[in-house]
Amino acid sequence: MRSMTGYGRAEENTPLGTVKVELFSVNHRNLDLRLRLPDTCRPLEIELREAVKKALRRGHVEGTLRIDADASTAARDIALNVAAATAYYNEAQKLRDVLGLDALPGIDWILEKPEVWQPPESPETGEIRAAVLPVFEAALGRLAASREREGASLAAFFEEKLNEIAPIIKEVEAFMPQLPHLVRDSLVKRLEELAQDPSLNPDRLAQEVAYLAQRADITEEVSRFGAHLVAFREKIHRADVSGRELDFTLQEMNREVNTMGSKSVAYALSNHVIRLKEILNQLREQVQNVE
Repeated sequence: MRSMTGYGRAEENTPLGTVKVELFSVNHRNLDLRLRLPDTCRPLEIELREAVKKALRRGHVEGTLRIDADASTAARDIALNVAAATAYYNEAQKLRDVLGLDALPGIDWILEKPEVWQPPESPETGEIRAAVLPVFEAALGRLAASREREGASLAAFFEEKLNEIAPIIKEVEAFMPQLPHLVRDSLVKRLEELAQDPSLNPDRLAQEVAYLAQRADITEEVSRFGAHLVAFREKIHRADVSGRELDFTLQEMNREVNTMGSKSVAYALSNHVIRLKEILNQLREQVQNVE
């Protein structure tokens, strides 16, 4: 089991400078990926996105990639266009001779011209890939490992809650033999009320009896709930466990508990139903974080 919440970071010195990658994720219905990349890394965006898709199935993932140039990298990128600087100097000499000036402008005047500085050459895509991809994959691996650790905590939480459910179901099953007596008492009371009705209809009386008898029978609901409980426990230990499947199973369990509550004819049974609903809500809340 893996959670959709996690964090991964990696950093490495490369010929391009210090590459830093940070990735974090939270829960989301699908895989929603947002990457912030420097312009030099734009050619790799599709490749980086594919790497994330292979590693993660769901979650809102945000990533930041930076390349901090060090002194040696910055020095490599600085280049003087000597030809342009010489041309400025020669033209300045011509101007001095024409105007009969005594001196030439200083070197500072030449260095202020943007044309004498060559823009740094952009590294080749292969060079960028070699520097960036290993760091990105390292951060992605740490993000996945973080999600697995969170997933293990979720699995332990689910087991704890399932262990709380088991004795409640046993108490419900132990209480079920008392239901016919409770139904009988309800029927007697209802018959007394109907007997005072001058417009008593035998068909209506039969309908009331059938309704109360059916209302109290929760055998099928308890049986189906038990089957869903077993299925949920099996799913959380599968290698390909899916948060969507777990959520669906919890919906089915909740449906059975709601039906038990609607059929309840005893305060004790209603209390069990309330407790089951509390635990299912806790499970449902945490299932939203499962990948």
